[in-house]
Amino acid sequence: MSIYHLPVRELVTLAQAAELGRSFVARNRTRHALAHPGNRLVSMMPDSAIAKHLDGGHWPERGIWHFSRPAYSRDGHALVYLMYHCGPAVCGSEWLFILQRAPSGWTVKAAGLLSMS
Repeated sequence: MSIYHLPVRELVTLAQAAELGRSFVARNRTRHALAHPGNRLVSMMPDSAIAKHLDGGHWPERGIWHFSRPAYSRDGHALVYLMYHCGPAVCGSEWLFILQRAPSGWTVKAAGLLSMS
């Protein structure tokens, strides 16, 4: 995936996009488990458990969510990729979020829908 072809590219300069792209690749070379948010409605599973679950014909009621690790730029931008599978049929979407650091925390500057099925 190239950050230069995203619909939100007009929100960051080419230099910022290049820096975010390098950071994204470096931070997402391998998979990392997320800490459980402590919400009983959320089930955290490694890929192997998801595959076993799906092979048994059971699809999670709330779908499956995949998140990238955030990529950061020196000027206070971040990039996060999200993929959602909502069912066993071709159903889901992919999103890219550009965030900007503000005094009160991170805010979403833009969300770009990459694909939907």
